[in-house]
Amino acid sequence: LPGYITCRRIGHYMDTQLLSSGIFGITEAAKLLNIPPAKLRNWVRNPRAEEIIHRDISAIDHHIALSFINLIEAHFIDRFSRWGMHLNSIRVMADEARRYLGDDHPFARDVIFKTDGQRIFAETLTKTGDKKLYDIKKRNWAMPPILEQAFK
Repeated sequence: LPGYITCRRIGHYMDTQLLSSGIFGITEAAKLLNIPPAKLRNWVRNPRAEEIIHRDISAIDHHIALSFINLIEAHFIDRFSRWGMHLNSIRVMADEARRYLGDDHPFARDVIFKTDGQRIFAETLTKTGDKKLYDIKKRNWAMPPILEQAFK
């Protein structure tokens, strides 16, 4: 298969693009991000709620595997939670960001996100270069000059 290699240890094909971008276990990823492994595990595999982070890589030897893009997402989620946002709110806003941006990994893309500690805003530019803010929580456009002072 072009673009794939066989991993003898785990006995299945692995996309070489994923290997070149990095594969991380929970413990290793948590150390890199300086967050508790249990917290990260909850974000990628939660039996009581939908995961916040959609993994690119299936489990390897029954262990959670994360891509580099998943690490970027986890970093953003950690920052949002440190700014006082509740995990369930982040989860809902991540779903809306996926819908709005049309991307399964919205927090790992070339988009500027801002927060006031309660909501997440996606900053976009119009064709004329004017800034626009999309309020992901309220699913509505916000006014940048008014909100700029509230952002953390």
